[in-house]
Amino acid sequence: MAVVSSELPFAKTPEEVGVSSAKMVEMTDEMKRTECHGFMVIRHGKIAAQWFRKPYSAVQPHAMYSVSKSISSIAIGFAVSEGLLSLSDRVVDYFPEAVPKNCDDNLKKVTLAHLISLTAGRKISPLTSKVKNDWIDIFMRSESEYEPGEKFSYVNENFHMALAMLRKVTGVSTVEYLTPRLFEPLGIPVPFWESDHNGVEAGGWGIVLSPTDLAKIALCFMNDGKYDGKQIIPSEWIAQASVNHKGPQARPQSKHNSGYGYGVWIREAEERFALDYSSDNIYYGSDETACTVFIDTTVFETKTAHHSDVDSLSSNIGELEADITDLSTLHSEDKTLLESEISALGSSLTELSNSLEQLKGTVTGNNSSTSEQIAAINSSITALNSSITGINETLDTISTEITDIKARLTALETT
Repeated sequence: MAVVSSELPFAKTPEEVGVSSAKMVEMTDEMKRTECHGFMVIRHGKIAAQWFRKPYSAVQPHAMYSVSKSISSIAIGFAVSEGLLSLSDRVVDYFPEAVPKNCDDNLKKVTLAHLISLTAGRKISPLTSKVKNDWIDIFMRSESEYEPGEKFSYVNENFHMALAMLRKVTGVSTVEYLTPRLFEPLGIPVPFWESDHNGVEAGGWGIVLSPTDLAKIALCFMNDGKYDGKQIIPSEWIAQASVNHKGPQARPQSKHNSGYGYGVWIREAEERFALDYSSDNIYYGSDETACTVFIDTTVFETKTAHHSDVDSLSSNIGELEADITDLSTLHSEDKTLLESEISALGSSLTELSNSLEQLKGTVTGNNSSTSEQIAAINSSITALNSSITGINETLDTISTEITDIKARLTALETT
């Protein structure tokens, strides 16, 4: 196999590829005033401009967060094209041992297509512990919110289940499966990807790539799966993945509402470009230059040059408003749950304290058995107090995130 360069070509000047140098200087100055780690602007396959704050760089691996969904979708695309998986495959058929005895009818209807279009309809709190619980059980024992395919819910666990299905048919991890199909052909080093206890990648988050690596994948996706003249990702999968699969009853998430394909956000052609300020997904549009990727605070962007700053600013504001709505909803839905957990933990704490006092009253002489019980109860009390503190900190974090995003929104509006 021919070695692919790990670097992307630079334009001699931004103007060579139709990008304004003045705007790039202005953008760089603006980014320096934020906490942005860096950005890379690519047009016509060449880097028009880039800037990274030390110690970050274009080739340094960076957590990709939700853009992991796009990579997961590509992995599923390979498997579907190779006949290993079908979009109509049902989740319950792959994990019969994990299906609850009181399984609801909607769980039985969830297919691979529902998972990767985020229309599975399962209600899973983002605060559910991934340390103590089996990740597949978390999904299988979740409640149903709606019939699969009807609506849209941004639930990360959907993509983990999709990759668990992939592992069932391949017998290898997603990273191993993608290495000869995607990473090696694009000259991307084998990446790290967070996984569960059984080695199944998180799917909805967790992959670590450099901005250059992600840019190559995005360019390949934009060019119907081709890179450097070679077909890498099956073109038929690109066509399927870039169609809006949101359920017919999906609610708008902001005034700049997006569709959602298979692991990618979809923008209408008339909008010409996509901007996701707070998230980190691949966007795809019918305009060949309409692909934007923000990775946390790192950006790879291609967009048509005739759009004004007002358009870009408006999109930023819309996405921030959506974040406020989503976080507020999260806070509202989970606050009751968290407070309930605190109450339950408090009751357990009281019971343990009472048991401890009783045990202390029974200690006679050097009773090592009783001493061990006291030590065990003290340890449990410490753990419960730690859990209560952690839950309170989570509530504080959610409130802080909402306040921070509102401040960013106010700054943009005053701009």
